[in-house]
Amino acid sequence: MGDKVELQVRIDATPEEVYQALTDGEQLQQWFAEHVDVSLEDGRYGFWGRLTPEAPGKQNGQHKLLASDVGEFKFEWEFRGKPTTVFIEFHQEGPQTQLNLTHFGLPVRQDGQYAVADFWSLSLENLRAWVERSDVGMQCDFSAIQVGEIQLDVDIDASPERLFEILTKPEDLKRYIGENPVVEPEVGGDYSFGWEDGPQKILDIQQNEKLSYSWEYPNEPDTVVTWKLEGSGGKTILTLVHSGFAPGRNMEDYQIGWMHFLNRIKFLAEIGDGWQKAQIIAGDY
Repeated sequence: MGDKVELQVRIDATPEEVYQALTDGEQLQQWFAEHVDVSLEDGRYGFWGRLTPEAPGKQNGQHKLLASDVGEFKFEWEFRGKPTTVFIEFHQEGPQTQLNLTHFGLPVRQDGQYAVADFWSLSLENLRAWVERSDVGMQCDFSAIQVGEIQLDVDIDASPERLFEILTKPEDLKRYIGENPVVEPEVGGDYSFGWEDGPQKILDIQQNEKLSYSWEYPNEPDTVVTWKLEGSGGKTILTLVHSGFAPGRNMEDYQIGWMHFLNRIKFLAEIGDGWQKAQIIAGDY
C-alpha cells in the first residue's frame, strides 16, 4: 500500500475557472475552508478553522505554494503531524476540465481515523458544485466530531420518491456507493453494497419514508443504519442515523465517510443523469 491518495473529477468549466476557485480567497471560503489567507505572489496558501482537518488555528494553517498556474497547482501541508504535498493538475477535455489530485507523503491511517480519500472526495464534490452551480453540499466541522453514533441531515432539491429510489435501486446505488449492490426490498431481505463488509439485512422499510438495515464490520459491534425522508414542496430533508457503537467511540471515520456519500446522493438527485462521482483512483489513507 502506498503513501498517497489519487482522485479525479470532471467539471463543466474551463481550467481557468477551476483554477480561480482554488486560488481566489473568497471562492475558497465558499467550498473548502472557514478561513483563508492566499497570496500567489508571496507563495502563501493558508487555510484553517473548523472545516479543515484537525481544526487548526491560523498559525498552523499556513502552507507553502510550490507551483501555481492553470496547468498545475501544488502546495505543502503538514497533515497528521507529517509533511505532505498536494498536487493538482488540470486538463481540458472538450467543454469540461478533468482535475487530477494526488496527496503525497501521507502517514499510515490508524484505527478510527477517517480515510483521506473520503475527505478529498467530499471536498472535490463541493468544488465542482461551487464552480458549476454556485452551491455546496455537506462540509465537516472538525471541531465537533460526533461521539457514539452518527446523525447527519441534508436538504435536497428532490422528492422523497426519487431519494427512496436512490437508496433502494441497485442501478442508483452503483452510481454513488456500490460495486455489485443487492437489494431485496422487504424486511429480512438482503441489502448489500457489494462490499466485503457493511450492510447486511433490511430491518425496516417504509416506501418513500424510511429504510433501516443492519451493518457488520470487523472489530466493531453490530450496528444499525437508518435513513428517514421528510418531504415538503418537492424537496426533502434526508436524515442518516448510524447507531449501536460504544458510547465513547470517536466517530470521525464514519462521519467523514457518510458525509461524502450524502454529498453524492444530493448531487445525483439534483443533477440527474449528467452527474458522475469523483473517482478515487488509489489509497484509503
